Amino acid sequence: MKNYKALFDQVVVKPIKPKETTDSGIILSVKMTDKIEKGEVLLVGAGLVKDGVLIPSQVKIGDTVAFPNNVGTKVKLGDIDIIIMREGEVYGIYE
Repeated sequence: MKNYKALFDQVVVKPIKPKETTDSGIILSVKMTDKIEKGEVLLVGAGLVKDGVLIPSQVKIGDTVAFPNNVGTKVKLGDIDIIIMREGEVYGIYE
């Protein structure tokens, strides 16, 4: 990740594979896990420029975020599968 920098409102996320079973061993349906994805933020741009004013990013490196499964661009950076998306495509941050 040393050779890559996110620009503007871009967020680089490493998807977290959803659990296939619960802690008690119940197998989860694929349909339960296919609409919203979860991922760890690896890189964040400075923010969105609107009317000449910088609006800083709300997400930060290390945050775990929720996002729809059909957003962004999926690429391989080095040996890591990542998704590059706009910050506005992130639904929220897990606390």
